[in-house]
Amino acid sequence: MLDFIQEVIDLSDKIDDRRRFHEAAKPWLLKMGTPEYIHKVFEMNLMDNGFLQRKWSTYETPFLYLFENNHFYLKYHVFLTVKSMDVEKTTNIIHHHNNYLLSSLAAFGSGYYTIHYDKKIVSNPDGTHSLKRTRDFNHLPGEISFVDSYEPHVVFNPSELSATTVLWSPDKKQITDNLRNHPLVKPFKKLLIRIIHFFGASRQLGVAEENVCQYYLENGKYYAVKETEIFESFKAEMGPEVDDYYINALALFMQKTNYKNTSFLNQMIKKETTPETWKKYLTQLANGEPINEVYGRETLYIPNGEMRKEDLLRAPSI
Repeated sequence: MLDFIQEVIDLSDKIDDRRRFHEAAKPWLLKMGTPEYIHKVFEMNLMDNGFLQRKWSTYETPFLYLFENNHFYLKYHVFLTVKSMDVEKTTNIIHHHNNYLLSSLAAFGSGYYTIHYDKKIVSNPDGTHSLKRTRDFNHLPGEISFVDSYEPHVVFNPSELSATTVLWSPDKKQITDNLRNHPLVKPFKKLLIRIIHFFGASRQLGVAEENVCQYYLENGKYYAVKETEIFESFKAEMGPEVDDYYINALALFMQKTNYKNTSFLNQMIKKETTPETWKKYLTQLANGEPINEVYGRETLYIPNGEMRKEDLLRAPSI
């Protein structure tokens, strides 16, 4: 196990209050945010055959694993620029992460602008919704941002490829946590979730609600859309071209962090179990060849295809 991760495990075991746990973990997130540490994590991921063989979908943010157990997990998330370099557009629509808390260190690149909203969203008779902005700011390099459970927020396109060290955890320790990945429970997970939804016990047991909504702005008014209507289309986008895109993004990230362990790269290239797509980009890294830029989506799955900063800041805030 890499240094610092055990420290976070110990904190999680000692501190039941999940918000206090996130606060206490900040110094360790900062230590995990250096290029040297990121390089170690990259190598750790490449030595995991499951990660190498991963079938990506466009539902996901490019990432590297750090650690996961039943109470929290750590990753690096990579945020790509868009080809137009339009930083006034959001990368996604207004959303929350259900019962999960998120601490996010802007570890590399420019960081990004973000807007947060109050958890209370008012449904209006005309089918629109009213939201209240609570803060908006630039999430700058070296800073840690916290997103509370059920707190709506939105992120804007970065001005350059950026990466965050992210710590996720449920907002409460539940007696059911140890069942989350239990091999005897997994086959019945969907059935159990349906039962929990039927009895209206989602929040009590830390399960995502049945009809989670995200929000978008159109003509100065907020509208809701079910997560499933958006996510299903993303999740269905898979295949060799998608895998190539994500591997390209991670290799580009490594090149921009000045990763140059050619000895390790050559070992991975020679391994028969290393997929050809990975070999292609690892060879470019080892040879110092410029890796192609890849870009994020220019449009969103909403009627007008985008949300802009000036419109969101000008929109009514209850």
